[in-house]
Amino acid sequence: MAILYLAECRPAPTTESAAGGRSLRVRSPIAIEREHGGESMRLVSVEVDGQERPGAVVAGQDGVDRVLDLGAITGCATLAELLADDAALAAARAAVGRADGALLPLLADVRLAPPVRPGKILCLGYNYAGHSEAGLGPEAPPYPNVFIKTPNTINGPRDQVVMPRAATDVDYEGEIAVVIGRTARDVDEADAMAHVAGYTLFNDVSDRGWQNRASQWALGKSVDGFGPLGPWVVTTDEVPDLPGRQMEVERDGVVTVLASTDAMVFGVAFLVHYLSQVITLQPGDIISTGTPARSAEAQAAHVPLAHGDTVTVRVTGLGELTTTFVSMEETS
Repeated sequence: MAILYLAECRPAPTTESAAGGRSLRVRSPIAIEREHGGESMRLVSVEVDGQERPGAVVAGQDGVDRVLDLGAITGCATLAELLADDAALAAARAAVGRADGALLPLLADVRLAPPVRPGKILCLGYNYAGHSEAGLGPEAPPYPNVFIKTPNTINGPRDQVVMPRAATDVDYEGEIAVVIGRTARDVDEADAMAHVAGYTLFNDVSDRGWQNRASQWALGKSVDGFGPLGPWVVTTDEVPDLPGRQMEVERDGVVTVLASTDAMVFGVAFLVHYLSQVITLQPGDIISTGTPARSAEAQAAHVPLAHGDTVTVRVTGLGELTTTFVSMEETS
């Protein structure tokens, strides 16, 4: 089913050569992909009078996205609660099907909160073929390389990321996040997908300077607000699994990552199984599945993020997440 993106018109993305600053036009398989045959249910969290409520994005007949409040319809206070309740999901789907978009508020006019507020954020390093740590060979690692970001990092899909005064080398990583819908404890791989509610997009923002000050990555990965999440969750009945999707990451309109999820080393079912052996996964927790390697040109030309820079993560069938970075000095 089709995702109708928030921004249907954009300049063709480019990749930029480090030699001479020349640009090469790339026809983006995601920018031109507008899947055919219907409308996926996109579930969001909307902030209303200081409270976060579950909602769904509804495309109006004019093609403009609007928002349906699902709190009263489903009886669920949060999107995580809704995702964990099959009856509530069925009620939400029925409500979306009969909604009159002309009577609903515009998506652009509402404040989107992070779709879920995870108690745990488990992230994967080097989980795409070709993206391995310096010094390691090209062979797949025997086990997932797992690290943790803390919940204070979670940011809404339209929130700016404020880089603190202590920041030294702020960087970005576009990823797909798995949203847990059912409590998972020591689950078999064959049963693991029954515990997954859906998928959303995540920017694993890091400060490389702080990250490299110690053998553990926690400080560089867990800066306040360094985890934009959203804009919505697409459920597993719409997107059963991740293979066959294209991922694109742009920095200021220049494509730095263009890859397929087919290159993912450890798949979703295995990750849920593997992690649940030692950590109980709860509804609303996320597993961020890692980022592909950047192009050689992007790696050669890389500089830390600066005030006003933007990063967009885009995945077929899941939508796009755009984040603007600002310096604390500029906002204080």
